Amino acid sequence: MRAGDLPAERLRLAAHLGDPDARQVAGATTAPGDWFAALGGFGPEAALRAVLVAVRLARPFHRALESPGARAEAAVEGEQAWAAAVCAPDHGTAAVERARGLARQQQAFAERFGPGSGVSWHVGWTPGCACACAGVSAVDAPGVLARLSDPRALPWLGDAVDLTADGVRAAIAADLLPWALAV
Repeated sequence: MRAGDLPAERLRLAAHLGDPDARQVAGATTAPGDWFAALGGFGPEAALRAVLVAVRLARPFHRALESPGARAEAAVEGEQAWAAAVCAPDHGTAAVERARGLARQQQAFAERFGPGSGVSWHVGWTPGCACACAGVSAVDAPGVLARLSDPRALPWLGDAVDLTADGVRAAIAADLLPWALAV
């Protein structure tokens, strides 16, 4: 931080995520109000990354990854983020393209129906395929985060694996902390 390699916003995010050293340096405690909603205040990329963590908790991603050789991919690209769980190695390119397309569609959907209206979601693209794809836009991410304190309020997470607010919070903190502190 003193050398200028770690932006103050990332340090505050690390403190919010629970890193004790970041809390000591930032002199900060958890932001007031809802923990999830507060993540939206750390910038669009942090919000998108947090939503992707929640998306990857959904059961379709776990099912797709049960196939031998399957893998998961996710990325933040500008104002959108996407995640794909590929059920077969040769489905990779198509699943990633579908996920990117869903992210672009979500931008328009969120602008029309409002932030937090949902995440574009798709499972499979041919009969019998279990690949899971999802996309979210920066417009939508803060609204999704604001609803994560009650995951049942988000239908696309209704079939998630052992989903509780505490579980989602722990997963987001574990995933975002290394990114927040990366220099």
